[in-house]
Amino acid sequence: MLDTFSLQCITCHSGQTDGGPEVGIDESGLVRHADGAVNHPIGRDYDQSSQFGGYRMKSSLSNLIFLPDGKVGCVSCHESYTQEHGKLVMSNRASRLCFECHDL
Repeated sequence: MLDTFSLQCITCHSGQTDGGPEVGIDESGLVRHADGAVNHPIGRDYDQSSQFGGYRMKSSLSNLIFLPDGKVGCVSCHESYTQEHGKLVMSNRASRLCFECHDL
């Protein structure tokens, strides 16, 4: 189940409206960016996923990473409702944003 924020994002960016870059979600819950950007699962419980290893503890994540309802969502990586709508919440130079959650 997607969080309210992600549902709003998908509604505008699904190609059904003039909301900007198109994205969709496949049957496995993977967000597919039409521009070829990173595809990533959303709607997954972070604590539950982290039990399998490869993730940093939620308590050590930057306060810029928002997990609505404890789940990874669009707003976990992207700013919403700001002047720079859709911008990453932090630089991903050298995969910094990815490594906020992923402990590889």
